[in-house]
This record gives sequence, C-alpha cells and structure tokens, in this order.
Amino acid sequence: MIQKYEACWFFEYVDGRKKKGVYNYPTQNPTDAAWAQPKTGLLRAGIFARCGNRVERLAAECSGQDFCNFEWVMDKSALSGEENLSGLTIVSRNQRTTFYFDGKINILPRDSEEDKLFHFGGQT
Repeated sequence: MIQKYEACWFFEYVDGRKKKGVYNYPTQNPTDAAWAQPKTGLLRAGIFARCGNRVERLAAECSGQDFCNFEWVMDKSALSGEENLSGLTIVSRNQRTTFYFDGKINILPRDSEEDKLFHFGGQT
C-alpha cells in the first residue's frame, strides 16, 4: 500500500476544548492516547487526515453521544511479513468508519448485537 496520508483522532467538547492525537502514532502514553481522554461533555469525535502539504481535512466524524472508540489498523506486508500501520477506524454506535492511509474510506454498519458488545479478557 502506498501511503499518501497520515491520520490522527480528535475530540471536541461542548465547552470549546479540543484534543488531538499524534499523527500515525498509536501510544499508551495517556497524554497522547484517545482512550485516556475524558468523554464527559464530548460534542464530536473524528479523524483528521493530512497529506504531504500538511493541510488537514476531516476524514470521518460522529457525534459525541454515538462515539465508542478508535482502533488503529495494521496490515502485514506480503514481502517482508512485517506489520505496518495502515489506517484509523472510528467506531460509533451504528457504524465503523475506517480511513486508510492511501485515502480510501470504508464504512461498515454495526448491525449485529454481537458486534455492539465490548469483550474484555477474551470472554463473550
């Protein structure tokens, strides 16, 4: 896959605060990670994309009340076998929207109750 874009998550809050992640950087550092940000007062969540000219554009968004989580997308190179970051998904109440670094966007419904459940520790 040819990487044309970079992606990062963002949050906007009802009080005007904004928080944005680091482009193409999944992290466990709470200051840079979406999972550790407050969700109280969340107005909207989304994905920003930028290309080589550093101009940001909105790639995907959902309302704060429908936001579930973000997921980084990895793929495995057929030649080297290495895993590479290839996109970012925003999961909302009813759909999964993935922005890929080649510029493609894939929107899938979350139509099953099983898909809408969160599973922890491998239990269903």
